Amino acid sequence: MLTKHSLMDSVNHMIANDITKIVLSKIHSKAVMYQFILEELDAAQHGNDEAVNFVKMSGIHFDEYNNALSNSYDEVDGPGGPQQTLSLAIMAEDWPMERKAKIRIQVVKNIINAYRACPF
Repeated sequence: MLTKHSLMDSVNHMIANDITKIVLSKIHSKAVMYQFILEELDAAQHGNDEAVNFVKMSGIHFDEYNNALSNSYDEVDGPGGPQQTLSLAIMAEDWPMERKAKIRIQVVKNIINAYRACPF
């Protein structure tokens, strides 16, 4: 039986998949992809309980992502880069912050999976 909660999860997952495709189109190297992931984890470690748990379960060591935001560069967070693209896609919507966080976490999970499967 489809509940309201499971329907919302399915919708969020579809939205996250669409946003992931857009964000991935802004990433042109594995190094940029990894820096993007590190920066997202660095920010998420200061987020809500779900975000903090996601960071802990990411499989990426604290020393790799801690303070990654201070090592950013334009290819990652400059105009038209993956970081700004993700932020704009999520913040443009009139959703509760909890939903925005869930979708952002799912996008980053998707990108971590893409990174691990990435041949380049």
